[in-house]
Amino acid sequence: MVYKFSTLALAGPVLAGCEMAQITQPVVDVTRKPALAPERVTGLSDTVLRSFVVEADTRKELSGVPCTIDSGEFTAKITTPVQMRLPRVAGRPSQAVVTCQYSDQTDRVVAAPTLDGVVVAGASPVGLILGAVTAGMAIEKDEWAYPAYIEATFKPIETEE
Repeated sequence: MVYKFSTLALAGPVLAGCEMAQITQPVVDVTRKPALAPERVTGLSDTVLRSFVVEADTRKELSGVPCTIDSGEFTAKITTPVQMRLPRVAGRPSQAVVTCQYSDQTDRVVAAPTLDGVVVAGASPVGLILGAVTAGMAIEKDEWAYPAYIEATFKPIETEE
């Protein structure tokens, strides 16, 4: 059977009918790149990366899938399932690209950083204007974080022989 790397999800895990593998390796600290000035790091947050395969309508977690995570600010080589420690950053960081390989298939997902806990607009026209101004300031001043959960899901594809 041929597998096609079909999705990498940036949402909460879909747990129905799927037992999660225990993460047995230590938490992986990413390697900071020179572009990430120490004064921009406001803290650290954990992100879990898991990988799954779907066969005959059954979803099964995979262990040992090699992946990388790379952005303008950090990089790491990892193996799923894994818990990574990623920087929380003042000023908008670049997107992180997660690349995984399974059964001779390779693909990637872009993990976009988001503002952490900032509300920038209300329902009124004044709130919307203030929100737009605040959002512009937030890009450089507020704390940005990466998703807490990333998932790779591989699905078989039918091939004509």
